[in-house]
Amino acid sequence: AAQVGERAMKKLDAGLNAHALAVLWGADFEGCIGEACFLKQLQKLIEKSKTRVVVTGSFTSIKASAGGQTYPKGVIDFDSLQAEKGVGKINSFAYAHSKLLQYAWLKKFATIVGPSGASAGLFDPGQVHTQNDVYAWFEKVLGKAGFACMKKVLGTREPPDAAKIVVWALEEEEKLNGMLLDCSIYGKPKKVPPVPI
Repeated sequence: AAQVGERAMKKLDAGLNAHALAVLWGADFEGCIGEACFLKQLQKLIEKSKTRVVVTGSFTSIKASAGGQTYPKGVIDFDSLQAEKGVGKINSFAYAHSKLLQYAWLKKFATIVGPSGASAGLFDPGQVHTQNDVYAWFEKVLGKAGFACMKKVLGTREPPDAAKIVVWALEEEEKLNGMLLDCSIYGKPKKVPPVPI
């Protein structure tokens, strides 16, 4: 997945440094662990080549990890790593909590690779029309015209708009190290400065 992401970034903007890696993992728990294992295996190469690593975040978990009914703001619950405490909301808890663990790991990884001139940061593509089953269901139920109206009302982005955020994140170079590029959730993305994870 990371190799596909790297090739895609080169096609999107040929002017970017060749040592840029966009990690476009799935949002499942295995993807988060896979990302950490993958980057840890590449750590020496990342540091030697001063690679920019940009990881896909999720607005659902960024907002959820900021606080809410499921658990307190940004607190890792080491007693519920398998979502044992996610009573009634186990899916949202497990997803948001695994992403929070991913962000904490990435922030630590950024402190390790940063001194070499490499960087590791996070971007949030916002709400994007993907091949997620929920979009297929809405299109089936609402029809093409109804689905288009729903996306307009909700401010759902199309993949090319979300891809701009990846390119912006890669352009930030060391300024994104240990940081998040959060270009809001809905509508056309606007380039903004990175904020701390």
